[in-house]
Amino acid sequence: MKKISIKKIISALFLLAIFVFIGLAGQTAEAQNLKDAFKLSDTVASESGYNETDLNTVIGNIIMTVLSLIGAVAIIFIIYAGALWMTAGGNEQKAEKAKTILKQSIIGVIVILCAYAITYFVINIFQSQVSIL
Repeated sequence: MKKISIKKIISALFLLAIFVFIGLAGQTAEAQNLKDAFKLSDTVASESGYNETDLNTVIGNIIMTVLSLIGAVAIIFIIYAGALWMTAGGNEQKAEKAKTILKQSIIGVIVILCAYAITYFVINIFQSQVSIL
């Protein structure tokens, strides 16, 4: 059986504490429930002259959401690579694996940011073309 070192346990508890703190720090107070909020937004939208969103906007929002989720996964991989590198303890194989994961994750983040920028640009072009017509 493998023996778990105190350093690994402390590192895991520290990371867990950080994630719990981040989760608790983001708590918000809601003064109304979602049903009332949607009624209010529908009322404001209808009185302002806005109707339902068009297909271009919906597709753009879906693409942006997916890219945001993929970006979050890439950031998690960067954190994982950093933790792997810090816990390598002189093991060159682990350090090289961490460097490889880190390089690939950074390349992934760059690709995701480019895709996000291109999508944002194209969506704005389509929305401006629709508003001109």
